[in-house]
Amino acid sequence: MFYSLLKKILFQFDPEFIHHESLELFHAFPHFFSSFFHHHFKTDTQFLTHRRNPLKLVNPLIVAAGLDKNAVALPIWEAMGFGAVEVGTVTPLAQLGNAKPRIFRFKDETLLNSMGFPNLGMHAVASNIARFKKSQQGMMKVGINIGKNKNTSLENSINDYLQTYEYLSPLADYVAINISSPNTPGLRSLGNESWLRECLQELVHARKKNPKALFIKVGPDLAKLTDYDFLSRLTQEFDLAGIVATNTTSDHLYGSGGISGARLLNKSRMVREYLLKHFQQTCPEKIVMGVGGMSRPEHFQEFWNSGGVYAQLYSGLIYQGPGIIRKILHTFTMKTLGH
Repeated sequence: MFYSLLKKILFQFDPEFIHHESLELFHAFPHFFSSFFHHHFKTDTQFLTHRRNPLKLVNPLIVAAGLDKNAVALPIWEAMGFGAVEVGTVTPLAQLGNAKPRIFRFKDETLLNSMGFPNLGMHAVASNIARFKKSQQGMMKVGINIGKNKNTSLENSINDYLQTYEYLSPLADYVAINISSPNTPGLRSLGNESWLRECLQELVHARKKNPKALFIKVGPDLAKLTDYDFLSRLTQEFDLAGIVATNTTSDHLYGSGGISGARLLNKSRMVREYLLKHFQQTCPEKIVMGVGGMSRPEHFQEFWNSGGVYAQLYSGLIYQGPGIIRKILHTFTMKTLGH
């Protein structure tokens, strides 16, 4: 009830303005908001030990990339009860992103964004994560989503991923390579087997120096589902942790940008279900991390029932508030226990 009333007020304002100001408040008063969310929304649900859990999360629910690009509100996500947060997308250099306005809400719990990786750059983000880890009392993990700067040519893009991995991986519990955002010109052209193989080959030495679980974040818009088959080959060849599926879709009639939330669910679900089945047949030890349109407890239950391990939340948190976290995790626990 509280969030329903608050949402009516907040949704009168520009989405990016509210997002930015909320994070600024969380950053300025972390102890106050941590105490508030811990008291009102914290769940004691733990990730059951007999479930596969290579990242050693206290529960399988993760803040999706984009919600806290610069890692400024990490204590708040922990207080809400998330098992991890994926910060970013982070680029080597700070950048402003695309022209505003660039986030739009729809009444059916759908978002359209054309952000273009606005972030403070890897040095500032590293400082924020290091500060959190130094003072951390809880068990929340931090994943880092990395990308290329807008002004970096596609020919030199691998160096951006290499730089960010080398600099940020010592602070990360896992790293996700973002080659699927529709909001950086040409980025999705990198999501092919030859470019990814070359990029992963360049990362081999850096990964030996700082071995962290590595994921590839893919989009939902390849022409046919079998076009995703090469991902299982790469995850095995380069010992990746798995795939994050999926990013937003550019298959819509609203101009530029990516659609997330309710209108993404069916398309993203098809890709996830295909990858889960394909991975179970070819590399069952690898992970499909679910994201994209999942906003109801039953969406997450369906994903976990299909063999998914970790799942991410974004639009559902915006539209339904922190109370959704407890409902999602309760569904996971009860189903796992067979109740």
